[in-house]
Amino acid sequence: MLRVTADRPTAPAASAPGPLSAENLKEVARARSGARRVRRAARVAAFSAWSIGLFAVLSLAWGLAAGDPTSIVLALGMAVITAVEFRGAMLFSRFEPRAGRLLGFNQLAFGALIVVYALWSMIDALRRPPDPQMAELQSQLGVGADVTRDLTVMVYGAVAAVGVLCFGATALYYFSRGRVVARFVRDTPEWVVDVLRAGT
Repeated sequence: MLRVTADRPTAPAASAPGPLSAENLKEVARARSGARRVRRAARVAAFSAWSIGLFAVLSLAWGLAAGDPTSIVLALGMAVITAVEFRGAMLFSRFEPRAGRLLGFNQLAFGALIVVYALWSMIDALRRPPDPQMAELQSQLGVGADVTRDLTVMVYGAVAAVGVLCFGATALYYFSRGRVVARFVRDTPEWVVDVLRAGT
């Protein structure tokens, strides 16, 4: 039989196990409805993890084929970001509030990695001696070295801007979802949270 306290219903006593009552099932259904935002955050994190992992593989393949150590370092960094992202997605699906902080700081780290990569690549491209074939092509097209320099700065500057804006916004999203999880766990009976976790 369901025991009722002054605040909210609790799970059936351990000494009397059995199927949940109709009221218990209604409470679980209400909790599932309230958990949609948390489930969505877990799906976003999982999608992010797969996407970053794909780019890590592509960067590693390019780095090995072209002998570019910068791309290899970038790929290794993204591999770490991917692993943390998968873990955060799992924690969200388990209704763990710390998932928000973990994923938020992970996105900030990813943004910092992209910014450092963009700045390093820009400096390397500007310091590198011009390729003779490219210089000849630029001469035929009437494009000066200043134009090439400006394009290089624009491209890598745009990459750095994406690292700041895009991943910064994603970090804020994860931080906010962490607070959502904390409120959900605080306002939902523990046994209901356990039922939802068991269903993941």
